[in-house]
Order: sequence, then structure tokens, then C-alpha cells
Amino acid sequence: IKGSFGKTPVNEIAPLDIVTYLRKLSAQGFSQKVINNKKSIIKGILDNALVHGEIQMNPCLNLPTVKGKAKVERPPASDDDVKAIEAHRSDSDIGRMIYFILWTGCRRGEAAALQEKDIDRVKMTAHICKTLAYSSPTPQIKDSPKTKAGVRDVILPKNVTDNLPKYNNPETYVFFPKGLPREREFQVAIDDFRRQAGITCTLHPLSHSYATMLHSAGVDVKDAQYLLGHSSIVVTQDIYTALDKDAKSKVALQISEYAQKKSLLSEVLSKPATPHES
Repeated sequence: IKGSFGKTPVNEIAPLDIVTYLRKLSAQGFSQKVINNKKSIIKGILDNALVHGEIQMNPCLNLPTVKGKAKVERPPASDDDVKAIEAHRSDSDIGRMIYFILWTGCRRGEAAALQEKDIDRVKMTAHICKTLAYSSPTPQIKDSPKTKAGVRDVILPKNVTDNLPKYNNPETYVFFPKGLPREREFQVAIDDFRRQAGITCTLHPLSHSYATMLHSAGVDVKDAQYLLGHSSIVVTQDIYTALDKDAKSKVALQISEYAQKKSLLSEVLSKPATPHES
């Protein structure tokens, strides 16, 4: 926003300027969420200018809607990818981290920021209260995830705790005992592991896989929202609704296949038999 409007006097910014800026974002393939967030920030800046008497009206009000890139449903990781993650879960610290993400639904930055002191091996939980971020190539730890809902205790199944290394120093990063990597190093390590293990999916679908596990285990949507760290239950409900539809589609297919078999059987039984068939 600063790059586009930073040199323009605030009282010279017109509604068309803002719409043009948002349309450029749309043309670049940004999502509706990003475009709405940018628009909200611009409105807040101009509200501040209005309060200070620098403008008489906020030009960001009553603008036409600028649509972003359509939301793409992200399916969970394939069965083959899950099997590959399971098979290589102890190959390296990155392998352990990806396995941890699969079974906890944590985001990449949340898992990377975990320290030994965050792991409770008695209660079998991990306290998620910070995240690894990169505003430059240098790693930075933020004290809390982007929303309050992100601060939570995730449940660690025994297979996950058994796969975690244990360190005497409570400040040691669980998956990066030698220190946090720079941004490029982090991504290269993940890409190398995926290639060597034959994993085709990125890390993001793993949270959807975890949501699928929770749904299959009969975990209530409100509890799933907490475990997944969603700020809005609508996000969790969308995933659960999609899973419900998939389950109903499978049931419909099973009924259809059963009915087809019954129909073929009826045809065979009702057909007059030849002497040979008898």
C-alpha cells in the first residue's frame, strides 16, 4: 500500500485510485481475503486522516466490490503421501517435524518454533504459543500466532511423542536443535526431504488431513476448531461440511452399486434357463 500511495498526498487519493489498486491485486491472482484485507487497511489509514482533519470524506467508502481469485478447495494429503511420511518419520529432524504436523494439524511455523519446554510428556500435549516468521531471511520468533485462537495445547498421540527427540535444555528447538534456519535453508530442507521420501504434497494439506482424522474419530466441530487453531468456527465447519458431503457421496455410491448388483442378479434369475444352464 505504501509503495502505491506513499508519495500521494492523502487528500488527493480518489476512489478510482483505490479501485485501480485493488484490481491490480486481482489481476496478479491474489485471493478475495487478501484484497479485502488490503481494502480494510486502506480504509483504516484514511479514517485516521479523517479524524485528523486532513480529508473531509473517506474515499474508501462505498466502493464497488473487486473480486479476487476464486477459493480453491485443498484436499487432504493422499494415502500414498501419508504412508511416505509414516515410513520416513524418523529419517531426520525435518521428517519428525512433518510427521508432527500430520498428527497435530499445526502450521509449519508453529511446529518449527516448538521448544523442549513446550512439550509435556506426562499430559502428552504440546503448548503452541509462538511461531517462526521471516520478515527477512533471518528467522524471527513471534510470541504468539496471528490470532488468539492459535494459542492452544494440542494433543500428542503416543506415536508422536515416541518419535520426538528429548533434550535436557528446555530452550532447545525440538526440530532444530542446532538453531533456527534461515528462510531459504528451511524451504530447501523441506523440499529435499519431500523429494527423497517421495512425498508429492506440500505441508499445507496436512492440516486438512488432521481435520479428516478428527472428523473420522467423531471429534465435535467445536473441539476440532480449538485443536486446529481456527479463529472462526466457520472455517472448521466448512471442512467438516465438505467431509460430510464426501461421506454421503460414498454412501450413495455404495447404494447404487448394491442396487445394480441386485438388478443384475434379478435379471439372471428371471431369465429362462437353457438345458445346458440348468
